Amino acid sequence: RLPCAGACRSGPGVNGGNGSAAGCTVVGVRAGDRRGLLFDLARELHRLGLQVRRAKVATRTDRAHDVFYLVEGDGRKVTRATRKGEIVEALVTIAREPAAGLRQKEG
Repeated sequence: RLPCAGACRSGPGVNGGNGSAAGCTVVGVRAGDRRGLLFDLARELHRLGLQVRRAKVATRTDRAHDVFYLVEGDGRKVTRATRKGEIVEALVTIAREPAAGLRQKEG
């Protein structure tokens, strides 16, 4: 099971594990919805060298509830704890960021 990072119940959070999908590591992301969030999460997964085999994407009110079924670049589940932690931390960072347009205006 992936560790839960962030405030999983109220703020952005990421968790998941290997038990519920044959051949994939399942990672769930819960965060305040914003323009570009799904794109930013997918781009980060690509940057990490992961393949998305399936995704379930939902928005409830102003909260995104996205689930990704992932494998490493070689097609295997993510098994190393350090790698799982890297994925969780990267996705929490993305979930906490403002929309890309807002980042550009700030700088």
